[in-house]
Amino acid sequence: MHLRPITNSRRTLFPALTFSLYLRCLLALGGLVALQSCGPKMLSNNPLAQKIRAGAVARLSDTVNTASLDYAPVVMPDGKRLYFISDREGSMATESKPDAKPRPSHDFWFVDVLNDNANLFSRAVNADTSHTYGAKSLNTAQNEGGGTYCQATRELYFTGCNRPGGFGDCDIYAVKLNANGEWGEVRNLGIIVNSGNWESQPAISPDGLTLLFASNRIRTDIKELLGNRELPIRLWCATRKSVTEEWGTPFYVPELNPGGKNWSPFICADGKTLIFASDAPGGFGGLDFLISERGADGKWSKPENIGEPLNTDEDESFISIPARGNVLYFSARNRASYYSTRSMDIHIMRLPSVAP
Repeated sequence: MHLRPITNSRRTLFPALTFSLYLRCLLALGGLVALQSCGPKMLSNNPLAQKIRAGAVARLSDTVNTASLDYAPVVMPDGKRLYFISDREGSMATESKPDAKPRPSHDFWFVDVLNDNANLFSRAVNADTSHTYGAKSLNTAQNEGGGTYCQATRELYFTGCNRPGGFGDCDIYAVKLNANGEWGEVRNLGIIVNSGNWESQPAISPDGLTLLFASNRIRTDIKELLGNRELPIRLWCATRKSVTEEWGTPFYVPELNPGGKNWSPFICADGKTLIFASDAPGGFGGLDFLISERGADGKWSKPENIGEPLNTDEDESFISIPARGNVLYFSARNRASYYSTRSMDIHIMRLPSVAP
């Protein structure tokens, strides 16, 4: 349960409580989540984190966002095109029961970035309306989800759910961008990467050799202790020695899983800086963005909170940064209270050229 930070409610609902009793009441209400937004925060000194804290957030214009769900931005490395997921009208209709009305599925859409400094974007276009490859097309009547683009292989790695031949309810797929600018035939990454559980939200390094993703698969070292229960969503990693090889067996990365839910990873253009969303204790509330660096020994540093204004007491997820590093895109709810509470919108932050 996600509680809003206690402000006026503390004074009006608990005026005569001692602080210790107040804490006990909070804990009874799941208040550990609320408490994580109180007190001083340990923020990252990473130069990128410092630049982000000096940036300003803006909701993307109505040429991008709608009253529907708009989330999971994927900006191309050159910063000129922005893909994202939406269930707006114009997405493929989901398969439904005979007595139920079909509704739009979650499809990939895109806009061209006309001027990111002025928040100017082209009108959104469905990224795959031809469906040339049927169930192996980019967009289908099932839901597509968070993705990442690999410059080294010209491939989009993304989430596909309930597709024929899949291994779990959601799997990770890849599709190549053809020379004519159209997406080719989708391929499942296979049973080594995917499992009978939920795999989603891949992030791939620019050299195409490291793949991070979110999964609720059960770690083999504690499987017997858990029985049939599933772990919360955690980050896993697979690697390979060259882009012509298959991915190795995924392994759990304890240093990137500080507790709670950890998902929507993004590996920056330097190949060593990682940003992901987590509701680990010590944040501002909900899902916050944390940052980590991979050292020369291949190990990731302890994730640290990036801080405000990127993080708030609401949920932030799905970040994407072009190679220039001049802006970042991310998804959040209720930043402008523009639409209903169901809405998730894409936001932009312009970054200073140097850390303050």
